[in-house]
Amino acid sequence: MLIQWNPDKVNTSGPKKSVDFKRDLQIARKTATDEPDNEEISQAVTNFHHRLDDLAQEINETLEDLKFESEDLYAQEIDDETLR
Repeated sequence: MLIQWNPDKVNTSGPKKSVDFKRDLQIARKTATDEPDNEEISQAVTNFHHRLDDLAQEINETLEDLKFESEDLYAQEIDDETLR
């Protein structure tokens, strides 16, 4: 059974973003393998890779923000204990 994939229906928001994105990437890769001369699919796979890089950057930035916030909270907690 050939799965029909539509690059215009890729979900890029919401709580299911990661699962949907991975599913759509797998379908695009499979379609690119089945249709190696289809430039639209090849471009879609390339776009997925760029989007994965962007998502990884977003995740790293969020983790770094959380790190600094937790360090600030920890320092504040120590200061509060010192004042007691």
